[in-house]
Amino acid sequence: MDDDAIQVLVTAVAGLVVRGVASGLWHQIRAGLARIFGQGDEDRQRQAEHQLDQAEALLAAAEPERDEVAREVNAEWRGALRTLLAQHPGAADELAALLAATEPPLRAERQPDRPDAVSQRALATGRAQIRQAGRDVTG
Repeated sequence: MDDDAIQVLVTAVAGLVVRGVASGLWHQIRAGLARIFGQGDEDRQRQAEHQLDQAEALLAAAEPERDEVAREVNAEWRGALRTLLAQHPGAADELAALLAATEPPLRAERQPDRPDAVSQRALATGRAQIRQAGRDVTG
């Protein structure tokens, strides 16, 4: 996976942490990330669970400064994800799978009034190119 693709993945997954905390998908997101960060090591998995619990607590207690705290949590997780991918490049596929499994239901949960809303996301690796088109694009 090239640097641009890694950056897109890291940004998307860090955003998933911040948005997922207050959702009904948090336990699935938390479990998936902890497993990926653990890479088969129970101690590393427990450490990741603890860090995710800290992020959850920070975001839950952040009102009215939630936006600022969310930016800080997002930046922290981007760093952690970059480190993970530097040490375990194969984790990129696992992260992409977690994102694909949780992002659409999370989006639907956040936009219940738009069940027909369509969102496109693409991740190119290597020398691949992606072209996407849509219709009736709004805001």
